[in-house]
Amino acid sequence: MFNVISLFRQLGIWGGNTRWGTRQVFAVAPKQATCWLIVLFINAGLPFAFLALLHRFLQALEYKQTEQHLLPLLFVLVSMLLLMPLMQQAKLWLHSRLAENLQATLQDRMHQVILSLPYGEFEQARTHDRIHQVKANIVTQPMLLLEHTGLLLQSGLFLVAMASSFVIWRPELLVSLGGASVVMLLLGGYQSYRRVLSQRQLTRLQREVFYHSHVMTDRQFAADVRLFGLSDFFRQRFLNAQQAVHQLQRSLDIEQWYFAIGSSILLVAGLLGCGYLLYLDWLTGHLSLSDIVIAVQSLWLASRMLGQLVESAIKVTRAGLFLGEVRAFLTTFALKEKIPSVHSTVDACHQAEPPCSDHALPAIECRQVCFSYHHNQTKAVDHLDLTIPHGQICSIMGNNGAGKSSLLKLLAGLYQPDEGQILLSGKNITLLTEEERLTQITCMMQDAAHFQASFAENVSVGEQIDISRFLAAIQTAGADEVADKLPEREHALLGRLFKGTELSGGEWQRVTLARSLYRQASVVLLDEPTSALDGWSEQDWFARLRAWANGRTVVVVTHRVTTAMQADMIHIMQEGKIVESGDHQQLIAMNGLYQAAWSHQGDS
Repeated sequence: MFNVISLFRQLGIWGGNTRWGTRQVFAVAPKQATCWLIVLFINAGLPFAFLALLHRFLQALEYKQTEQHLLPLLFVLVSMLLLMPLMQQAKLWLHSRLAENLQATLQDRMHQVILSLPYGEFEQARTHDRIHQVKANIVTQPMLLLEHTGLLLQSGLFLVAMASSFVIWRPELLVSLGGASVVMLLLGGYQSYRRVLSQRQLTRLQREVFYHSHVMTDRQFAADVRLFGLSDFFRQRFLNAQQAVHQLQRSLDIEQWYFAIGSSILLVAGLLGCGYLLYLDWLTGHLSLSDIVIAVQSLWLASRMLGQLVESAIKVTRAGLFLGEVRAFLTTFALKEKIPSVHSTVDACHQAEPPCSDHALPAIECRQVCFSYHHNQTKAVDHLDLTIPHGQICSIMGNNGAGKSSLLKLLAGLYQPDEGQILLSGKNITLLTEEERLTQITCMMQDAAHFQASFAENVSVGEQIDISRFLAAIQTAGADEVADKLPEREHALLGRLFKGTELSGGEWQRVTLARSLYRQASVVLLDEPTSALDGWSEQDWFARLRAWANGRTVVVVTHRVTTAMQADMIHIMQEGKIVESGDHQQLIAMNGLYQAAWSHQGDS
């Protein structure tokens, strides 16, 4: 239902967003923006000046003035005809340069904000909706705002100049066209507001379309889709989501048609009213032939400019409303800490030995730590207490869903506890800066990223290669065997996306393990480091890990008793708590969960 108060409230919001977008333009390139404005004013004034000179030239012809008067006028008219396309090109060139700078700046800010988001934000669907909206709008809407603000100013300036002449000459013409334009602008503003509201619904549907297309076309899902006969299932889901998108877009297009038809009727009515007034003036002899020609030409150009004004006003309004999503995203998620540069991170992590720590305190201490995922009443980690001394290699075991990976992400600083504290050498982990965290903690997760980059870059990830550290990391992880198989060894490109070499799951696991070891932090967190390493001797691997650790604190999450038993200390998790702790012999003697797992693995 049409609500005038709501409309004006939204127009106020639009005004704030538009001013914010305009400030971004002038902040990015103030000189180019100023030149662009000057060119806009010139472009807006040229058509009106051309009509005024044309009127003067036609009058000179009508009254048969001499060539001495006609030639200068003709020269100026021809010059203006040449100047108008040149000024139009200058406007387009400046617009392109401004758009490039604006997009680059806003995209960089968007990436900074996304990179600063807590890891837990990516567990929530609303975060992905907002990121999808911002990624779509941050490229298109500033350009549309820039382009149509220019057209709006240009047509608006022309119409102001034309309206001024109408006021002096025939005010009734201004009333006829002005009334139609006001109604058109109000309807256009309401239609833009409706489209922005619908866009929020479209976002979720478009993400569904993208996801189902991704499932059908990405190698990650190709095997399961074929093994379980899911082709028709996901194809139908894609078609259903796509149909929902098309239906919503179709309803918006129908509204657009109604608006276009209504606008055309209003514009034609306004022009007919002006035409009738001109006809009356011609009958009474108040207009000459040249006056009639210029008046018709002026009205035709005014109608075009009015249509451009309304269209630009609608698109500027829409861009301003969409930019509200961008503005809110960039300002709501404020950068809580400075993102260190690559070089500062490299300098902090480039150490041959683990950083110095206060060894009088435990390396890791968890005090009554609780954590649950968003909208989940069950605690993944429930009042957990854990102490790990410096230099100890410990393993954490438990059934699926016991909370092992959640605990590891808490220790890595990816999640923050809902309750309790996690201390790293006596310091609350939530108080660490990103640079301190990167220096002191390194982690390998089960779903570690496979970068489409060289073997060496996958291990060093942004740092310059230190040969001794690199060799130690890949040898400890067993990744040197992977490098030996590659045609260009550490320089070989990995991944199929850019025609590199694709590795098996076990080979990728060795590479990502080497990545975590290359950092040489004081605390090393490993999530299932041997799960996909078929044929690789766990005892040999653990011996190499122990030799590499050299006093570092290592936490290994594993489901394999044969891996866990080689640790200095084993902690058993169940339902988010540590329920058993000890070395292999101590836990066997307890005759508890660990002993049952050991017996089961021995029987199998």
